[in-house]
Amino acid sequence: MTLLNREPTLGARSSRRFNQPSYIQSKEKAMNAISKIRATAMLPLVFGAALAQANPEVGGDYSFASFKNLLDTDTVVNTVVVKCPAAGTLVANASAQISMDSMFVPGEAEVIYGITKNSTATDINQHHLLRQFTESGTTFGTASYQRTDTCVLNQTVTYRVIAHKVSAQSASAQKSSLAVSFIRDRI
Repeated sequence: MTLLNREPTLGARSSRRFNQPSYIQSKEKAMNAISKIRATAMLPLVFGAALAQANPEVGGDYSFASFKNLLDTDTVVNTVVVKCPAAGTLVANASAQISMDSMFVPGEAEVIYGITKNSTATDINQHHLLRQFTESGTTFGTASYQRTDTCVLNQTVTYRVIAHKVSAQSASAQKSSLAVSFIRDRI
């Protein structure tokens, strides 16, 4: 029973524990080490803006048109001009809501649309036909198109969304957008 009332003593084993850094000191050392690692890891991000000018990876531009009447001949809806900062790939994406009217007569209404490269005429290999049947004479469809092309350093490329009505009495492109992106490396 005398063992229970005994005062704790500092033996050889417990004295080593007091010579070691405390938990708080150890945590502070670990946090300082992590901060140094974070600072080193942030250097590429801090200097990344300057490096991006010298070594472009991606870039882009866009055009938006809220409304454009489509004619019987090729109609330019959107235009984007880009200059390639390096050799790479250009990706052009277009989308619009197309309204077609057959003047209150049930039937088909058609519009051709696509993306051209350095041209104002429909590219036979880069277009779609949007065909809708309508009971009321008016119909809406969603037009979406994508094309990719390679480019070389300092090459200027003009992309256009081109559309024209085929069998519709009247047609329009609404909320049309053309976005062109540059990608240096393919995966």
